[in-house]
Amino acid sequence: MCKALKRNARGKAIYIEFRNYFDTSPMRAAFEANGFEYKEHLNLLVKLGDEESVLKRMGRDRKRQVRISLETGAEVREPVNEEEVRELYDMLDKLYRERVKKPLPDFGLFRQFWTSPNGKMFIVVYNGKVMGGAAGPIYRNKTVYQWYLCGENGVVKNLHSSVLATWGQIDFGIKNGYELFDFMGAGKPDEAYGVREFKASFGGELVSHGRYEMILSPILYKVGKFGLKIYHKLPK
Repeated sequence: MCKALKRNARGKAIYIEFRNYFDTSPMRAAFEANGFEYKEHLNLLVKLGDEESVLKRMGRDRKRQVRISLETGAEVREPVNEEEVRELYDMLDKLYRERVKKPLPDFGLFRQFWTSPNGKMFIVVYNGKVMGGAAGPIYRNKTVYQWYLCGENGVVKNLHSSVLATWGQIDFGIKNGYELFDFMGAGKPDEAYGVREFKASFGGELVSHGRYEMILSPILYKVGKFGLKIYHKLPK
């Protein structure tokens, strides 16, 4: 498989990367024999089950933020129409343009994702307005993934939209018999990553399943990395 992938990608792609969401130790030698380099990368996994056990592992501040957010009258639920999906997408688009500074897929992907049986999308609604949300794949009643997350935090007193959106995904997993909630990444172990602290406060286990990477065009790869550094430094 690796040989066929390299053959088909060469001249068409700059690099190939496998992002591991489970332990691939038995396969590592095969990847490395085919020219892939293993790189450490962290992730956080929240073991689901009964709500009491999940809440017990959560940080005190996170539990309080979920409670007071709900007390404001906000609700976390699935979108009921395309307009609500669009509101969430517009928030994500602004976040990725102004802060994350990475490409975001176009709205068509999110519209398809909303109707797909293989994904779940949740929005935080306050006074009829979408204040945040989260989206991610779901896998065989085993794992709920957090692919995208955003929230208008600090706009409404006591409303913590990002926390409530994350809780919406976790709560769905608990109520529907899922085993894990997967944050889909927590940064590199040797680099500070503020988002990791946010994710860890939900009581997850820190794991390092890593990634496999092969650079097909070293020059273009270096140019691309340099360009991204410049782009991230541009004013909002």
